[in-house]
Amino acid sequence: MTGFARHGGGTGHGPAIKLSVLPPLLALAAIGFHFVFDVPHHPMLMREAAVEEAEAPEKSTTAARTPRPYRARGGAYIQRLRKSWSTKPIANEPIDRRFAEHHEDLLRSVLRKAEAVVMPIDEPILVTTQATCHTIRCELEFCAPTELAEAIVARLPNATIRGRKLWHELREVEVESETEPGETCHRYLVDFAIEAADLRHLEL
Repeated sequence: MTGFARHGGGTGHGPAIKLSVLPPLLALAAIGFHFVFDVPHHPMLMREAAVEEAEAPEKSTTAARTPRPYRARGGAYIQRLRKSWSTKPIANEPIDRRFAEHHEDLLRSVLRKAEAVVMPIDEPILVTTQATCHTIRCELEFCAPTELAEAIVARLPNATIRGRKLWHELREVEVESETEPGETCHRYLVDFAIEAADLRHLEL
């Protein structure tokens, strides 16, 4: 009798418990149905992400292509270069491309500034300049109307940067160019005392 009573008590709540579970199950089924038919599948999302990535603008590579500014070489290294090449013909001296490009531009700038110093500012540019640099030395030749050329020649040896001499050597050599009437040319062998000089501080 005791066992029968326990069994009878258990069946009194069974149907109620089963019915109370139905609403949550129906809600879960509705959510699942909505997800299957209305929400895009994961591969579609991946394809859309791939399209967005493909359409994204490419990152600029300007910084990678920008050449590094020229930096002056160490004093000990420069001395070794002078020892190796200063007694040899400059035609035999190899070309350091970065040194050459920077200092050829620098020499042309020095001549332009020298011209501006010795003549009226409203005059046209009258100086023609040729500069060829190698590893430690450069060849500089310029031509100009005689009076202007002689004024530049007088100033070039005095070039300084922040009070320091710009030239380690500025030696005039034989001119190779043919001169026009009323024009004078001068040619120099140049060795810089200051590499990568800041010409904003140039004094002539």
